[in-house]
Amino acid sequence: MLLKNPAALILPMKNSLLLLFLSAVQFLNAQSNDTLLTKKGDVVYYDFNGKVASRLTFVNNLPQNGSATRFYFSNRHYIRTFYTNGKITKIQNAVNNYIQQEEIIQDNESRQVTRFYPNSKVRFSYRTHKGHLDGTIRHYNEKGTLLYEALLHEGHFSNGTLWILNMDYDGYKGTQADYIVLKHYTLRTIIEGHIVANTIVFFIKTITHNPLHPDLTDYFLSPEDLYDNMIISHDLRDLRLRN
Repeated sequence: MLLKNPAALILPMKNSLLLLFLSAVQFLNAQSNDTLLTKKGDVVYYDFNGKVASRLTFVNNLPQNGSATRFYFSNRHYIRTFYTNGKITKIQNAVNNYIQQEEIIQDNESRQVTRFYPNSKVRFSYRTHKGHLDGTIRHYNEKGTLLYEALLHEGHFSNGTLWILNMDYDGYKGTQADYIVLKHYTLRTIIEGHIVANTIVFFIKTITHNPLHPDLTDYFLSPEDLYDNMIISHDLRDLRLRN
């Protein structure tokens, strides 16, 4: 692509380089604090304006109680990790200065996740186990109205209604659909292909494929399979597990 005015890029490039430099300085400062000053006592995490963002107490160079905050390029984007008695109990991810996601750490393999809209209304509520959806999932619109509710067991769609990305689900994929709606009952699953205007572009009724567990399908679903659930968290990039 040819640029009519290359000089117009100079200022944005300078600003980007400055933000990158400041981010690197802030990261290195935090790393320095972590390695040199955290053997005992409190470590203070600052934002780019020099204001206190959080505090974390260390004992024998191990985090114990409080929270650690990592900023990415500006004060508007950060990850805050909470510790209680040496264990991570909660992780908050902020994007554009609002909490986009909050995870409650239940154990090494399970997390309760709540995702939010910019107006702080709940967007999604679900649990993960070994990276798969597990338990009840609820999806709301920006006004707080429930859009659907579904039950899953270790990634298996068990009951209710679920919206997923337009992908190859049990061999069915609608090339014209923006997303797929699954409506699962005891012995059958209804698969509908939808476009954003809520128009059905295809409709399929199928029998489940698991004779030992007729209420469960054989497909494993993860949070990133959900429609309208774009994950940009640094901590969740590698959660996807497929069996």
